[in-house]
Amino acid sequence: TVGNPQTLLDWLVVGNPGEHQVVAPQAKDGKDPEVQVDFVGSLENAATVISRLHRGEKRLVFCDSRSQVESLAVALRARSVKTYVSHSSLSVDARRQAESAFASGDDCVIVATSTLELGIDVGDLDRVIQIDAPHTVAGFLQRLGRTGRRAGSRRNCLFLATSDDALLRAVALVRLWRDGFVEPIIPPALPYHVLAQQILALALQEGGIGNQTWQEWLPGFLACSGIAAEEVSGLVQHMLATGVLFAADGLLTVGLEGEARYGLKSFLHLFSIFSSPPLFTVLHGRSEIGQVHQLTFQARDQGPLTLSLGGRQWAVKQVDWDRRRAFVEPTELRGRSRWLGTGQPMHFRLCQGLKSALVEELPSTGLSKRARQALTELQSEYDWVDLERTSLTQPNSFLYWWTFGGLLLNGVLAEKLQDRGYDATSFDDLRVRVSGSIDVSDLSSLLRQLASSKTCMFSKHVARRSVDRLKFIECVPAPLREKLEAQRFSVRGALVAIAAQPVAVVSRG
Repeated sequence: TVGNPQTLLDWLVVGNPGEHQVVAPQAKDGKDPEVQVDFVGSLENAATVISRLHRGEKRLVFCDSRSQVESLAVALRARSVKTYVSHSSLSVDARRQAESAFASGDDCVIVATSTLELGIDVGDLDRVIQIDAPHTVAGFLQRLGRTGRRAGSRRNCLFLATSDDALLRAVALVRLWRDGFVEPIIPPALPYHVLAQQILALALQEGGIGNQTWQEWLPGFLACSGIAAEEVSGLVQHMLATGVLFAADGLLTVGLEGEARYGLKSFLHLFSIFSSPPLFTVLHGRSEIGQVHQLTFQARDQGPLTLSLGGRQWAVKQVDWDRRRAFVEPTELRGRSRWLGTGQPMHFRLCQGLKSALVEELPSTGLSKRARQALTELQSEYDWVDLERTSLTQPNSFLYWWTFGGLLLNGVLAEKLQDRGYDATSFDDLRVRVSGSIDVSDLSSLLRQLASSKTCMFSKHVARRSVDRLKFIECVPAPLREKLEAQRFSVRGALVAIAAQPVAVVSRG
């Protein structure tokens, strides 16, 4: 599931001399995995298919959001399918009970997010079913690898696409996988915020660390981080200037601002580099079921307040806003829970794969009749797509520039168009939307200019939104923060590839 294992290994052993090698054994049975793509059109239809298919077998169903997990679990139970649930917002006890029951059972389904992608053992699986499609080939391979572990069995995965977008993504992922592509793992560049956390944690751990000697604690980190000596010094000086650190008698300690920011609950915030959104604990009596976002309890126009958690429906009886708790009782009424998440940008190769799925001949195997029909209809609808060009369409008052270049690249193009006076109001993985007219020659000129530029190109909007969510980023001075954004969100490779494609105006789309 790693596209660049040797490069990653070289990074992991920076500063550690000695022999090292990549171990990559082949699958023992040598059998080709059984991978199928079906188009079902909705989550309810997916539940119907799962309830009727592979009866008597143990099935692991992956969804890519907690809300989707909960909705599917409720739908499966309504169809008398023995169903268990696992995702990160269930209590530890609830997850363990579900996974243990699933491991020892048969003729059952466990619906999960990526929490069950890796090492957790839920026993021998017969089938993996994927609702829609993950956003990476690596994620697909992890899920595929949960099957075929029993002697005589084959690895398998069935995609159930509930939308056109999901169908295209599933087909593109399978094609990339069959072509041998897996996304490279690129260590996040310039982890200044992690360095800040490590300095604070060392100062707390040691009761003060030498202003000149603390780096002796972190030789491996500093060697592989790419952070220059002058940048380390600038980071420490910024933390001192803002009061996050305090210096006295040659020692660095946690400053007043550092205590105010991170000192609650005995500096618990220092022990993790990740931030969690504000969640409410959901309780049935004294038993904790899990957590939901506070948006779950927002005012409803009518009817009782209900939520779904653990694949079951709950009526909310009391909300303790001060202690962030909600007390519930079982109900037959349909509920819905909310969590906040961020969409994952698709890799450039996957975006181009979606473009190929709209143009190239349908695979001879691996598509159900429904998927084949739906994909044929999509190819007919998007018959103006051309692998050798980007396309400009105007289906309404807006223009759409279809680059299939990915969110990061399209963000750059939208910002550069705005600099040229165009109203590029939005963008996604596949296209940029522009209000009003646009000069096609201007687009071609823009691409040539950007591709030949020596400046690192990145979307300031996308980068700022992502970097703002990094924990401890407030410890990083603005110049280093801007350098981090440029390094992590550069689109040089994708930009050169798209600049080589002419822009064409099409009459449909």
